[in-house]
Amino acid sequence: MNTRVFVADTTPLLNENVYNRVFDRLPAWRADRVARYKNANDRAAAAGVFVLLMHGLSVCLADCASFPEFIYGPHKKPYLPKDEGIYFNMSHSGDRVMCIIGDSENGCDIQKIVTDKDNDKIASRFFHQNEVNFLNSITDDIKRTTEFYKLWCVKESYLKYLGIGLAGELKNFAVDLDSMTVSCEHSSDLSGRDFVVRMYDLKDGYVCSAVARSLPDKVTTYKF
Repeated sequence: MNTRVFVADTTPLLNENVYNRVFDRLPAWRADRVARYKNANDRAAAAGVFVLLMHGLSVCLADCASFPEFIYGPHKKPYLPKDEGIYFNMSHSGDRVMCIIGDSENGCDIQKIVTDKDNDKIASRFFHQNEVNFLNSITDDIKRTTEFYKLWCVKESYLKYLGIGLAGELKNFAVDLDSMTVSCEHSSDLSGRDFVVRMYDLKDGYVCSAVARSLPDKVTTYKF
């Protein structure tokens, strides 16, 4: 099965009629979780990312009529309960949602580019020194902000691919955006891992990335 990456805009879900139509598609266990959110944007993201996953599975699989409750790895990475060789990951930020589906471990992340955060301070605290040096070499503020979010996307995608999420140390590995590679302080950390990294520039104030054994050249856009 070819790995697929899907992205959607959840803005339409702020319309009550559209939201209700999408909400009605959710299995009971997911609907219960979505309904707990007080904020409309949070509900839209929680419902939207799951319906996007449902759509992706229907595209990738011949039979996906039921969506049983997820099981979770030690660091809360979700999996389908039956070992069918299907792996997925989900992400959301702002009014965008994303998922990846394939036949091997994968991870993805999407980020809204925000200009009013102290990204330099965040990078100096959490990023590998090579990444900090790269960001400090960029004199244009807008470009430096964009590159910061690209690095964050790839770093989080990689940790989700490993199944450890932000429980992993962001400083323990470095991302090179030119070569789209990940390097670790100890080469044994990558031993036996066969993966590629891809960045998708959505051109609308968002960036997203994915890590898997193989990846498509483009994302597939879904509309609610």
